[in-house]
Amino acid sequence: MIAFGTAVTSVEHYERYAQPGIERASEPDSEVIVQQSMGSLFRNYNLMLDLASELPDLEALVLVHQDTELVDADFCDKARKALADPDVGLVGCAGAVGVRSIAWWEGAVTWASFSHRYDEFGGGDFPAMTWDSSDVPPVAKMGEVDSIDGFLMLLSPWAVRELRFDETLGMLHGYDFDFCCQVRAAGKKVVTADLRAIHNHS
Repeated sequence: MIAFGTAVTSVEHYERYAQPGIERASEPDSEVIVQQSMGSLFRNYNLMLDLASELPDLEALVLVHQDTELVDADFCDKARKALADPDVGLVGCAGAVGVRSIAWWEGAVTWASFSHRYDEFGGGDFPAMTWDSSDVPPVAKMGEVDSIDGFLMLLSPWAVRELRFDETLGMLHGYDFDFCCQVRAAGKKVVTADLRAIHNHS
């Protein structure tokens, strides 16, 4: 069973973006954990990990921002394929190698199957480098990375049980890079997969 979790500070954003994507991606037995925001994102995610760790038959936990919409109707199949290697602890739809700080995008981005969407001032989309599957650059490849973008995080059952977000680091930024470092320090892999999503921005 694949579970989905979102920390909500704006019910409007959740109902407009994350909820329809989760409904599209989930299966009949999927659990959805909606956490009304309590303090930092680190804290909210840890509360969701605690709940997910008690779910029987958990195959994965998908953490998405409230402004993230999952696009793939076959998301769960893709998630299972990405986690088929027992050495994989964490999966994202965008990631980079050579990452030295929380600014993961300053490394060499190897995969980014998402699109930025802006609704204001007439709106528009800014697709990342691997959004269009018919026009993937030759340098792009899925696989092991140093860090992923945390707006969409797919955690293995091992990661859900064994790791937690470091609540001493702040309120919002850096949670993804730190969690990736924890996964890799434990000898597991952080990888990218072709999980398509739309990240909505002001």
